[in-house]
Amino acid sequence: MYLSETDKVNNLTKLARHRLAARALARNPGLIAHAYVALDQLEAMNGWWPALDEWRELLSRPVEEVRRLLTARTQDMDRLRIDSPFFRLDDHALDFTDEQHRRRIWAIAKRVAGISTRDEQWVRTPEYEAQLAKWMGGYTRPVKADVEI
Repeated sequence: MYLSETDKVNNLTKLARHRLAARALARNPGLIAHAYVALDQLEAMNGWWPALDEWRELLSRPVEEVRRLLTARTQDMDRLRIDSPFFRLDDHALDFTDEQHRRRIWAIAKRVAGISTRDEQWVRTPEYEAQLAKWMGGYTRPVKADVEI
């Protein structure tokens, strides 16, 4: 469940980047070896945490399964994508450091989050709307009327 609309957009941004990683893996399965190296670097920098072992287990699977899992819309993959080794492969054709590219992915994710019907884990509750009204000093976004077809 998303805590806010920003969380939803961030999740969709990570999903989009992993779709690009899955495509890159189709062209170059050797990226998995580089992902293992990235995991080792992350562990050396930050110490061990459970997600590292989960990533290692995921990367040990066949390439087609890794590609499928990278783009899976599950809570486990949403969580794993936060600490992805694929974000550290800028030397291996997966450069996510370009500011224009990052802004473009963010804009697309924000647009998708606003119109998404498939992924409605985050729903504005009356409690959230009341809190939002407090934060915004009484201003709230107009609610779209349901359109009957």
